[in-house]
Amino acid sequence: MVKQFAIFCPRAEDGSGRANNSVFAGAACEGGDWKKRDDGRRPGGYNLTELEVFGETSGKNTSGIDFDSYDNIPVQITGNDVQDIKPINRFSEAKLTDSLADNLRRCGYERPTPVQKNSIPIVISGRDLMACAQTGSGKTCAFMVPCLESLLRSGPPANPGSRSRPKPMPCGLVLAPTRELAAQIHVESTKFSFDTGIRACIIYGGADMREQRSELEKGCDILIATPGLSRSPAAAAPSDAARVAAMQQEALSAEAQI
Repeated sequence: MVKQFAIFCPRAEDGSGRANNSVFAGAACEGGDWKKRDDGRRPGGYNLTELEVFGETSGKNTSGIDFDSYDNIPVQITGNDVQDIKPINRFSEAKLTDSLADNLRRCGYERPTPVQKNSIPIVISGRDLMACAQTGSGKTCAFMVPCLESLLRSGPPANPGSRSRPKPMPCGLVLAPTRELAAQIHVESTKFSFDTGIRACIIYGGADMREQRSELEKGCDILIATPGLSRSPAAAAPSDAARVAAMQQEALSAEAQI
């Protein structure tokens, strides 16, 4: 069992190590309607119900985490100006957009785990992050919640050109080493993104590529994939494959440098 959480915060893009002019810097407000993104999606044609996504809610966190024991585990934060970073003790302190905050309440999330209470404010402040924590510590929430918050605040990007048939163009990329982990991340991402207009799609080996491509063509804002499949024809149209490949290369390069 890991006895310590390690979090690394490299410098911001301006080189100062402090928050840059990120969309996170202001108050939480949505920057546009993702349900109307021009990428071929069909409004209302594929939405799951709240019961289908969340199941029977109990009104409390059912993850089985002993928060008192977790809080006794030391958290090591390294990087530039980390003394300015203040962890959150409740998700409400993160001042997330209403739609995302509502989904956390639907999940029964009120009190964050150590990796969540430290990672979320770091990313919300516009910083890059690499975190290491034990299995079952809530890492998916720790990176997916600020990812969704970024997209909600910035709004959907404009269609880059005139096309007779818009193509899916993911704005976020999540790489998982196995299809089982990718599937788990996708399930949680579907909960966090419920009714926000943001679509999380998944591709992995051992499944029908035509079915997965069909899902992508309905619109894809966050792509969850195993590394090999993120470069496959199912991941993007030929003209958009470079975008996905560049996102993957950037993520892998950053990991290697750290």
